[in-house]
Amino acid sequence: MKRAFFGTGFCAPPQMSPMPTIRPWVKAPSQRLQSSENKALQTINPVLEKIDASILEKLMNLFDCDENFLTTFPELDHYQDRGSVRYWGACMSMDEGVNPVWPRFTLGPD
Repeated sequence: MKRAFFGTGFCAPPQMSPMPTIRPWVKAPSQRLQSSENKALQTINPVLEKIDASILEKLMNLFDCDENFLTTFPELDHYQDRGSVRYWGACMSMDEGVNPVWPRFTLGPD
């Protein structure tokens, strides 16, 4: 079955290992990123084994999909080093806000 991810850059981390920091202004050493990923896998994989699911070799495998619909703009992406990905732009809900009240006007004398 094909799988797609639909969401902002925050919800869809880049496919890289170790997973990058979401705070790029903090220069985290690669050893610390790898250590954090290992800790996450040590928590996730026993649960996956318990439910007879395939374990994850890398944390990025949690987000494997056939198409990633990044509904943001490159300038607003939480992760700036994604490589070549396609951005679809913002996806705004049409049911938010209030309906506009348009002014009434005429084009000339009645």
